[in-house]
Amino acid sequence: MHQILRSNTLVSSGEILCRIPDETPEIGEVGRLLKEGKFQSTGFIIQEDLCEQQRFDIQTALYDMIRNLRFSMAEVKIHISPRCGQFDVMLCLKNTEKFSISGFPRSIAGKGAQTPSKLYFLRSPTSDMN
Repeated sequence: MHQILRSNTLVSSGEILCRIPDETPEIGEVGRLLKEGKFQSTGFIIQEDLCEQQRFDIQTALYDMIRNLRFSMAEVKIHISPRCGQFDVMLCLKNTEKFSISGFPRSIAGKGAQTPSKLYFLRSPTSDMN
């Protein structure tokens, strides 16, 4: 869902989901790798071209993956500049490596916006135009 702020900035909210089914040993193992293994993750970064990064912590989600075998993150809200550029959503590892998630980079608002789709491995924020 999009909302326009006084500063002429658009805010979009959505969720990041996981392709791996809940209640499987695999979701727990991925959580362990991202929390404790050599692939430790510091969270997600969402960034519009030429704009500041927006960071989202995943420590609670990792704990939930390990203990409860499910991936669940709170809704994310991102700021979109008036020019509505391309966005990239990346999983950021502790060693500073970043990996774009499936379906990104892409436009999520404005003329070039692609229709929200079912995107996976830690999926994209979905957005609906009002």
